[in-house]
Amino acid sequence: WPEGGTTSEAPAHGLAGGSAHGPDGGPEHGLAGGPANEPEILVLPDAQAAATAAAERIAGALASAVVSRGVAHWSTTGGSTPGPIYRDLAGTPLRETVAWDRVHIWWGDDRWVPPDDPLSNALACWEILLRNVPVPATQVHPFPIGEAMARGLPPSWVAERYAAELRDAMVPLNAAGFPSLDIILVGIGSDGH
Repeated sequence: WPEGGTTSEAPAHGLAGGSAHGPDGGPEHGLAGGPANEPEILVLPDAQAAATAAAERIAGALASAVVSRGVAHWSTTGGSTPGPIYRDLAGTPLRETVAWDRVHIWWGDDRWVPPDDPLSNALACWEILLRNVPVPATQVHPFPIGEAMARGLPPSWVAERYAAELRDAMVPLNAAGFPSLDIILVGIGSDGH
C-alpha cells in the first residue's frame, strides 16, 4: 500500500511499474527508478488516470531505450487494457516524445483468430495506435496466426516462427537466453483473468 494507505482503503485502479532490462541489457531499475524486481504500486482515481500513467511510462521507457540503444522493443497485449493506453500514446503530447520509427511492437499473446477478427489482440493496436504513429510495418510483429490458419498449420508452427522473428530482429537476450524486451504490457480483465 502506498505511504499513508491502509488495508481498509482498497484501491479501485492500480499500476505497477518495472523494466525488463537496463541500457546494458541487464536488469537495472524499474520505470519509477527502483529495482526492477521491486514494483511500485500507484493508486489512481480511475481507469483513465491509470491508462494515462501507463502511457506516460511506456512513452518514457521507449524513448529511453531508443536513446540508449537506438531501438526499443515493446510487447503489448489485447483485451480492454491497452485501448485507452494506445489512445493516449497516439495523441499529443506523448506521440511526439517517442521516435516511433525505432520501435518494434510485439505481442505477448493472442487468440487463434485471423488478424482482422474483433477478438484479435493485434487489431486494437492497428486501429487505435498504429494508424496514428509512424512505426514501420516491418517493425510490427503480430503472431502469424492468419497465415497458419490459411495453411492449416498448428500453433507450434506459429511459436517457432515467432521465436525466429525475435532472433532475426536481434532482440537482446537475458542470461537464460530468453528475449529481454524494454516493455511488457500485460492486462488484467475485469473478471480478474
